[in-house]
Order: sequence, then structure tokens, then C-alpha cells
Amino acid sequence: MGNNQTKSRSDEGALQDNLVASDNKLGKHYNISGNLGKGAVTCIKKAHLKKYTKTEQNTGGVAIKLFNGKSRSSHNFKTEATILSKFDHPNIVKLFEITKVNNKMSLVLELCDGGNVLGRLPYVESEARKIVRQICSAISYMHGKNIVHRDIECSNIMYSTHSEDSEVKLVDFGSACELETVPAHPGAFKFLKEKTGSLSVMAPEVIRGKYGPKADIWSIGVVAYTLLNNGEEPFKGTTNQELEAKILQGTINYGEWKHSVEAKAFCQKTCYCNQAQRLSAASTLYDPWIANVEKTTFKVLPVELVTSFNFYQKALPLKRIALNVLARKVKSSKYRNVFAHLNKSHTGMMTKEEFMDGFKHSGNSHTELFDLYDKLDINNNLGITYTEFIAATLETGGELGEHQLREAFDLISSNRKYITPKDVESIVSESVKDRDNMTVVQNMVEHQMRRFTKKHREERIHYEDFAAMFEHGFQNIHGINAITETSLNSEQYERLRLLNEAQKQQQRVLSDITEQ
Repeated sequence: MGNNQTKSRSDEGALQDNLVASDNKLGKHYNISGNLGKGAVTCIKKAHLKKYTKTEQNTGGVAIKLFNGKSRSSHNFKTEATILSKFDHPNIVKLFEITKVNNKMSLVLELCDGGNVLGRLPYVESEARKIVRQICSAISYMHGKNIVHRDIECSNIMYSTHSEDSEVKLVDFGSACELETVPAHPGAFKFLKEKTGSLSVMAPEVIRGKYGPKADIWSIGVVAYTLLNNGEEPFKGTTNQELEAKILQGTINYGEWKHSVEAKAFCQKTCYCNQAQRLSAASTLYDPWIANVEKTTFKVLPVELVTSFNFYQKALPLKRIALNVLARKVKSSKYRNVFAHLNKSHTGMMTKEEFMDGFKHSGNSHTELFDLYDKLDINNNLGITYTEFIAATLETGGELGEHQLREAFDLISSNRKYITPKDVESIVSESVKDRDNMTVVQNMVEHQMRRFTKKHREERIHYEDFAAMFEHGFQNIHGINAITETSLNSEQYERLRLLNEAQKQQQRVLSDITEQ
């Protein structure tokens, strides 16, 4: 979904921040096709791209959230856009673009058209647990970034598709905010005071006007109870005052509980009035009820997945960036269950230990797996995000189609004609840990461009050369001086350089022995 205007990318943040296109002209590429919802200062429309792209093929369209342009709306728009651009989690709605539609500030979002979780009531306990586990994973991920949702209710938990086994996504970040940390006190934050969100899932401390991230945990407990009890909420009142009083009292009537002791205990531990006693987001994932995962039939990695990962490992850095661009637009991959299985901590971020354990029977050596992990972790954030994992699966069905390559090229190129060093640098610079060392970044960009620009004698990568990278017969150049990994930090680069030197020395020794 490229455009003819220069795209602005955030000055700070990880790769996913830079894959969110920002341009007021992008809105003209969409046809509005229906209403999805309306808020106090926003309305949400269903839309389709005017031209065929992979986004439309996978989702049937997008959701566009339009803001009315008033001062408060402008603040909400900027806050929500900033927050959503930080996320890369399988259970959080994706932000694709920031633009104007019908002359209104708009967010182009992933379309979750499977309906909210209330639409599929009633649930057996295992089904409710699966939903709650996914939301706990999303909130743990968010709290790890010091972001609080503040409005977790059933209507804001949507199924991605109409499929029976569809994952759920947390949506509507209009009330979300970033916690203000306390300098020189790691982990400490300033209390929030704004009374926001839906009263039915509001924690007691929010009503009192002094709260922190554990307000989200109370809401998760309310959602869990509601799903387990066929839509019946734990706190009810005929007026807001009566409902507030019930919440402040914090007593839940479990009556004739029809579910497991573990399920009841989870609701209790997430709905303690005392925040200090309440579970944290991270600890919910280790609660006996949530951690009680049914045995899976997953034994070994699919052969085509291993093959695709091997292609990814050998790919040029720019190709891996392009695959990440496309992966961000994939709505629901059939390999999401593989990611969920390997990510045993359910955090939405696969650790090195989880990756090495999951791929130990893939036929690759420990050194090869270590190298693959480094290349998958394109953000260098000490973990593999969902998008990074899905990026390596995109070639399981063979070579990518023309429309997919065009879309990736358009998203990386600022003018849709060719890719320049500045286009590469705007993405690469944010995937390098040593961001202050711009010499490292510039050297990486120079090496990246060199592979493609010799015959053109200009620092531009044209579409034909870009597309050639995706041909399975494409011959990569392995020399360290011919191309440098854009995803390597200085420490990793030095390790790769020493490895290459050792291999060359070994070859010289073997050559000397042969000659003798």
C-alpha cells in the first residue's frame, strides 16, 4: 500500500513502528463500505482498498477509525496511534496506516470481523480459558511496555475471523495510556487518576481515582467470570451509583459454581479489592487455571516450515525486512498455533530458549539454529515477535506472488519507484541496538545497497532487482565485505567477522595440506 508521497517514520522505536505508514494522502486509496461502530468522538468504518493487494486478499478489507477533529479528539488520536504503533502481538489488533479519510484524522486497522466474544456464548470452561489466556498474554505484553488498556470488556475482545478456531484480538485503545515512570526508581510509576473505561469492568481503585496497571487485571477477572457464566456479569446494579457500590464492596456471589475450583480461584485472585493481593499480568500466565494447557498433538515441525525457515536464514537482509513488511499484513496464519505452542510462556515473545527447544529436531545444528535465531530477531529485542516468526513462514507455499512483492516494495520505497539508502536506513537504524553509533548504521546501509547498485551505478534498488531476491534460484553473496547483516548489532557483527576469518584460515590450512 504505497503512495507517491514521502512516508514519515517514527524517530524512535522498533521495526514495527517504522512499518506503520503515515501520510494524509493514503486515505484516497480506500472505498468505505459500511459502519462498524460509533463512539463519542470517533466512528469506525469498514473499507476496502481500491486496488487488489495482499491485505485485501487476507482480510476482505480493513477497519478505519475516524476522529472528529476536535481538540480532545486530536489528543486521543495521537495517543492511540503512538500506543498501537508499539505493538506486535498475535492478540492485539494491528495498526497499518495513519492518514485522513473524508478529511478526518484516521487510523487504518486490522479488520476483526468474527464478532465479539459475547456473540459465541455459551462456552465450556476450556473455551473460556483459551480466550482469557490470550487476553492475559496481550496484557502481560502491554504492561511490559508500561501501557495500560483501561477498558478490557467483552465487547472489546474480537474474533479475528469467523472460523471456529479463530484467535481473539484486543481492540479499542481509546482509553489506553502509557504509565509515567519515576526517575531513579526502576519499576515504579506515578498513579493514574482519570476515571475512564466501562463501569461494568472498572476496578474499585479506578472509581476512587488512584490506580495503576492492576486495574486491567480486575477487568480480566470480570471478563473470565462473564464468559464462564453465559454472559452474566459479577457486578450488577440498576443505577451507576448502585453498581459502583457493588464494585467497591468487591463481593462476588459464586452461587452454585458449575466450573472447576481453579477457574473460581482465578476469578477471586484477579478481583481482590486490595491491589497488592491481586495477580500481576505476568503472574496470570502461570496461574494453575491459565497454565492448564490441553495436551497438543503437535510433535514435530512441519517439513515445509523448516524449509521456509532455511530459505529465510539464507536470505539477504533486505528480503527479510520485506518479509516482515508482508507478515505484518497477514491476518491469520495457519502457523499461529505453532508459534503459540513454541511460546510456552504465552507472552507473545518467543525467547531464545523456547526457540532452541522447539527447533531442536529440525535437522539444523546448534550453531545454525543460533544463527537463524539472530536473523529472526530482526528488532534485536532479545526475543522473536509474532510478526518476525510469521515472516519466516511466508514462503512455505513456494515463491511469493507479484502483488505481494509489489506491496512490500511500495511499503519500503518512499516514492514507489526505487529504494534509496535513506529508505533502508529509516528501517535499519531502528533495528540496531547500538542506535547512537550511526557509523555502524551507515556502514550497514552501504553494504546493503552495494549488492544491487553496481550495474545501475546509482544508489537505487529498482523493483526488478528487489523481486529477484525472492526467486529461489537467487545466488546470494556470502563474503563479509559484500554484504553485512542489517539486523546485527556491533557484538554480533564482530562474532560473524571472526567466524568468517576462522573459516578462511581453515581453508588456507587445508589448501596447504593438499599442496604438500
